[in-house]
Amino acid sequence: MLKTSANKFLFNLAKEKPIYIFASLILSLSSTVLNVVGTVLLIPVLVICLGNKEGIVVSNQSAIIQYFFAFLEQFDGEYQLVIMLTFVVMAIVFKNVTNYIGTIIGIKYTNYLVYRMKTQGLSLLCKVNINYYNENKVGDILFKINREIDRTALTIKNGKNIFILSIIIFTFVFLLLLISWQLTLVATILFSLTTIINQFLIYNSKKLSSSLSQQTKIYSQKIIDFLTGIHLIKSVANETQEYQVITQIITKKDQMQLNNQVASAIISPVNEVLGMIVILVLIIISNYLYDRPIQDYAPSLLIYLVILFRLLPFISQFNNARTQLATNIYSAEIIANFLNEANKPILSSGKITFSKLQSGIKFKTVTFAYPNHAKLVLDKIDLWIPRGKTIALVGTPRSGKSTIVELLSRFYDPIDGNILIDDRDLKEYNLTSLRRSISIINQDTFLFNNSIAYNIAYGLKNVSEFDIINAAKKANAEEFISQLPQGLATEISDRGILLSPGQRQRIAIARAFLRNPDILILDQVTDALDGANEKLVQDAIEELSHNRTTLIITHRLSTIKHAHQIIVLNKGKVIEVGTHEELLQNNNLYSRWYSMQFKTSQQSHQQKLAKKISKKLARQTNRNLSAEISNNLNSLLNYLELVNEGFIEDDLEQEKILDESYQSAKNMLVSLREYERKISQSFRNSNL
Repeated sequence: MLKTSANKFLFNLAKEKPIYIFASLILSLSSTVLNVVGTVLLIPVLVICLGNKEGIVVSNQSAIIQYFFAFLEQFDGEYQLVIMLTFVVMAIVFKNVTNYIGTIIGIKYTNYLVYRMKTQGLSLLCKVNINYYNENKVGDILFKINREIDRTALTIKNGKNIFILSIIIFTFVFLLLLISWQLTLVATILFSLTTIINQFLIYNSKKLSSSLSQQTKIYSQKIIDFLTGIHLIKSVANETQEYQVITQIITKKDQMQLNNQVASAIISPVNEVLGMIVILVLIIISNYLYDRPIQDYAPSLLIYLVILFRLLPFISQFNNARTQLATNIYSAEIIANFLNEANKPILSSGKITFSKLQSGIKFKTVTFAYPNHAKLVLDKIDLWIPRGKTIALVGTPRSGKSTIVELLSRFYDPIDGNILIDDRDLKEYNLTSLRRSISIINQDTFLFNNSIAYNIAYGLKNVSEFDIINAAKKANAEEFISQLPQGLATEISDRGILLSPGQRQRIAIARAFLRNPDILILDQVTDALDGANEKLVQDAIEELSHNRTTLIITHRLSTIKHAHQIIVLNKGKVIEVGTHEELLQNNNLYSRWYSMQFKTSQQSHQQKLAKKISKKLARQTNRNLSAEISNNLNSLLNYLELVNEGFIEDDLEQEKILDESYQSAKNMLVSLREYERKISQSFRNSNL
């Protein structure tokens, strides 16, 4: 049984377009009546063709048969046969027309139901917050949007068909009762027995099919084991035994397949034989019921049999509809729950349109934990982000850095405390206007399977190609875009997997330039980039951040030295706040992190410099360097501290320092050789 919520959902959905159901009912009844009338009219046509024009109306026929033939007698005359045939043809034509119209209406109604549920589902997916997507897999959502909605539409269609078929069957049974209630009672008993026999045969066939399916799985698994384990099988010389086992499985499977085919094949002839038996039994019983010559009751019997056998397909359709309804009924429950907004995390939107930040953003004792998680991510934090300033957030993993971004973008709301923009609660602002004023660039840039231009201009309307190119130039992306096969029109397949991380980041930055946001959020943008790409991306970010309220999240402390304020987070709490120089002087957590990163960077950078200088020296002499030269070389590298710290980022400037270092080392080598020459000369003179 359907739950109450699912019943209510299906009823509300069905009643939105009752005209479809009403039209289908009228057309189905009309088609049925025309079908019966067209077939029944063949009886008087047969009587006329046999030459028995008189006595068509028989006083001892049932009342409805008398009325039917009395109506036909109105057309008595030489054109009676033509009129009857005309009625038959018209009935058949109109029946097929109504069937066609009914089919079209049924298809339109099903398409409407699918469209209605899918659009409602997509609208709901636009409203729910990010947590819904975190808790539900994309595959599950797609499964509901596609398969389950289609099956729910079939559920409503089957329910409609059951309703219509019930009325049609009731109408047929009523006609049969009017013609002969005795034959109807007998026919009901006979067809009940026939149905029981038919269901038994179907059940037996399904049981055999299930067994065959299991045996097929055993066979497939055995073949897979044989093929994948052939090395082991041969190594123990067990091929013959495996062959015998597999042939036994094949024999058993073939026998089960034969039994299943025999069981399936026997259903149709048995049903046909049972149908003929029912007809013969009804004819024999009618002979005893009427107890008069067959010509007296033949018209009634023929009409009864025609109506009866027109009824049988509708009973079959009714049973099929019930079976399909039982099969798809749980899909309706799933979709009723899926489309229910009451149990979804939906953020309300404020009424105030956000246009431009005036003073700043304040986090006031904000506390937050993700839904269905007890652990606090932020614990009563206070922050102040002034307008037009660059603020950096640093901290350990899961310290709450990215959570602050999600709260500011209203992907979630705090469980306690307030976020204020220009002294107004964030919830008072219209969500659309707020989010359009914020640009977020993440470490993993998402790109659509579309053109470069589409991805840069995404979310904006009426953007000119000139503006897109200008944004690409500012983002240092024009050079690599111009080298693509079709430039801006190049389609990005597989979400830009063929582009480097730096190229994807520059497309995201170009998108931000084009949007010209009031608030810019950079979430670990350069943390995963190599040196060359980092330089290009960092240059673009510096221009993008100019005179803009910017929030930076990063693990590379060397990239935030010039931030107006650095906020250090640890375990959901604000530990330190200040500039780079102030935090270094505090000799606290930030200072320790920076020292560790600096030492690691210094060692790595110094090793690279040593290799470069060694290569330069190696090109000038093939002699081995003495221990003294090596020591002097290490001393020389200490003078490169300026480069080691990363203050000199320009490649030309670094190359100049390397050349000077090389020249100093070369001069030192000449001095050492001269020193060695003088010592050798002094030694020779002393021997003389």
